[in-house]
Amino acid sequence: MNIITRYEAIETIQCYDSITYFIENYFKIQHPVKGSMYFNLYDYQKNIINIYENSKMCIGMTARQMGNTSIATAYMLWNLIFKLDFQIAIIGNNIAYGQEILNRLLFAFDQLPTFLKPKIDLRNKRELRFENGSGLIVLTTNSPHSARGRSLNLIYFDDFAFADQNNATELWQSIIPCASIGSQIIVTSTPSNKNTLFYKLWQGAVSGNNGFHPFIIRWNDHPDRDESFKQNALKSLGPDRFAQEYECQFIDQI
Repeated sequence: MNIITRYEAIETIQCYDSITYFIENYFKIQHPVKGSMYFNLYDYQKNIINIYENSKMCIGMTARQMGNTSIATAYMLWNLIFKLDFQIAIIGNNIAYGQEILNRLLFAFDQLPTFLKPKIDLRNKRELRFENGSGLIVLTTNSPHSARGRSLNLIYFDDFAFADQNNATELWQSIIPCASIGSQIIVTSTPSNKNTLFYKLWQGAVSGNNGFHPFIIRWNDHPDRDESFKQNALKSLGPDRFAQEYECQFIDQI
């Protein structure tokens, strides 16, 4: 039997009560310049977390390099630790992409103090399972039947606008029954074009017709990005690609 100190008990309760507290005090990311560091949230990132906590179905259109995947990873790890028998599926456009998200989650988990870590029953390149019954599996849009029949509490689609559209539609049809029984579905992506399922879901969300809570994060929501950042990005990408990657415009709108 593990015995924890009063301090550890208080910290555990604070982390359970506040995902923001957990992230800013215990969740580490690997910054490309600064290395391993705690994830200090900006206001727009706190808003995303609030949406995830209060909406069963969320769809986010986000600019590049805004920390969106890190936010989702932190949200998933918090659920795995503090909820019993909580099952998550990460659905990427290929296995390698989903594994990268799992690797981020495992890196953050490994940095946690012992008193916050549930024991691991299974850990490999595609799956994680804790002693508390919670677990995560990596699936792909390239295997449209992979989610069928699974009991899932949270399904996370990342970069969904760039999935193979035939597979994405078939996979989506197999996922929809999960929403009807209360599973949370989170879909995020930079926009692509209008001939995508992501575009249809986005339009349905902003018109209030499909039950999704829409949110949009553009480049200038980041407090460290100014006109100089914009001009440098425009030189590198050109106006059309910048409009898509950073201003969240569908290609057909440019």
